[in-house]
Amino acid sequence: MTLVQIYAALAVSSIDLIIAGIVLAQNYRSRTNVAYASMAASAAIWGLGVGFFLLTKSSQLQNILGRELYFAGSLIPTFFLYFALLFSEKEPPTRLITALVFLPMLAFFILYFFTDLVLTGVTISSEGVRSVMQGPWYHVFDVHIWGFFITAFYILVKKYRNVSHNTQQQIIAILVGTYGALSVAGISNIILLSFFQNFRYLWVGPIATIVFIASTGFAVARFQFFNIRAIVSEILVVALWFVLLARVFVSENQYDLILNGSFFLAVLGLGIYLIGIIVRQNDQRQRIEEQEHDLALMNEKQEALLHFISHEIKGYFAKSEAAFAGIQEGDYGPAPSDLKRMAANALEDTRSGASMAINILDASNLKQGAISYSKQYFDFGKSVLGVLTAQRKSAERNGLAIDFNIPTDGSCMMYGDELKITRHVITNLIDNAIRYTRAGSIDVAVTCTPETVRMSVKDTGVGISPEDQPILFTEGGHGKNALETNVHATGYGLFIAKLVVDAHKGTIKALSEGPDKGSEFVVELPVGKVPDTHSSFTPVAA
Repeated sequence: MTLVQIYAALAVSSIDLIIAGIVLAQNYRSRTNVAYASMAASAAIWGLGVGFFLLTKSSQLQNILGRELYFAGSLIPTFFLYFALLFSEKEPPTRLITALVFLPMLAFFILYFFTDLVLTGVTISSEGVRSVMQGPWYHVFDVHIWGFFITAFYILVKKYRNVSHNTQQQIIAILVGTYGALSVAGISNIILLSFFQNFRYLWVGPIATIVFIASTGFAVARFQFFNIRAIVSEILVVALWFVLLARVFVSENQYDLILNGSFFLAVLGLGIYLIGIIVRQNDQRQRIEEQEHDLALMNEKQEALLHFISHEIKGYFAKSEAAFAGIQEGDYGPAPSDLKRMAANALEDTRSGASMAINILDASNLKQGAISYSKQYFDFGKSVLGVLTAQRKSAERNGLAIDFNIPTDGSCMMYGDELKITRHVITNLIDNAIRYTRAGSIDVAVTCTPETVRMSVKDTGVGISPEDQPILFTEGGHGKNALETNVHATGYGLFIAKLVVDAHKGTIKALSEGPDKGSEFVVELPVGKVPDTHSSFTPVAA
């Protein structure tokens, strides 16, 4: 073997060692980072041991290095097995499993360095090829290497069946890189050594480790245990340091020594500063990602709880509504006028409460995209007229006059979800106008063109302040004047109306000159057309 091959093995091992140090420095508290860094460091120490074993001429040092490279080689599958146990898991392995993985290393350390049971010494052939003499227990090394790598393979394959597609791709990268490199190193550094006593290709294994370390590092980086970009940047900085340091040692005169040394120190300081920035940015990114994950999880739990509570409340309201309606209609026999009046008021309050629960439930479903729109052609003007007819008694009880201008000649046909537009948009705007107008009138106008339908609901009510305008169509957003008039206002009505309008590619806006000067809500929706697929369902676009 040539010096070029030996130096190549040393160079690759040095890169492995640099990667191990950088990954560990990024987050030394992470078990996965520690396992990966330990694995990379073991590969580096093994490769360096191989390189110096082939270079040194001291028989005593050769004997120590020969034992060291076998011990370091046995560390690689140990840390890889522990890494496989950790990968994609939130909790570390149990203490018992961890002990079963690492305790054998103590026995191996004693066997390799303090007995001749595995290795008895080092020999050099007439051709200058160094080799290790095997002891009676030599194959304990083979059993340990293959046993741990096979166990890790089984664990990763088992995890592959129960993880997401993204994690499956990462496991494939680990398996291909690890066992591809192991195939090469296994032939050159285990099979040829154990069965053929051929040490000529001892340098091949350390070079193959770069594939193993790189593929595993790529998978781990995609799993976001560390930032691969930061590691690459740091490796480049460290490589630059080595190049400049080498220039210092090859300086031909004192002037070059001072110049090269000064340049090296300047780049060293700048590099340390840049690496510090990279590490801090990576820490900030990780904290932001953790906070975003926690916030998303909290939102999911909140939405689920809201969905459950709203659904249960709606059920109780339905029972109360049936009871009060039965009293009012005489299903339980003749009732006194006072009881009928009480039942009528309670029925109205119950229906308002049920409507509130339904609005909250619908808002939750709309936000999650859990509601589909069943679209068909319908007469928008007819739908508005139907809502006005249903709401007329409520307006009369409040002493309000309703003026309307609605085409009834069928010119306001549009393609959309009639039920949701009628319930969440038309009804909501007209009902709000009645609720928030103490005296005066309400004017409803519908105008239609071949491209759009437009509805305007104008009232002489409490109006909208400039401060309240930006929050009207947000979740839970309502003005202070609204609460003074309707203490039960939830702020979900206009929020849901906007979601429905947005899903139909329309617009909704509120106009007002200020408090107590009335308001006007304007909705514009495209007439639309049946899609080419003729599908009757369009997913929520919220």
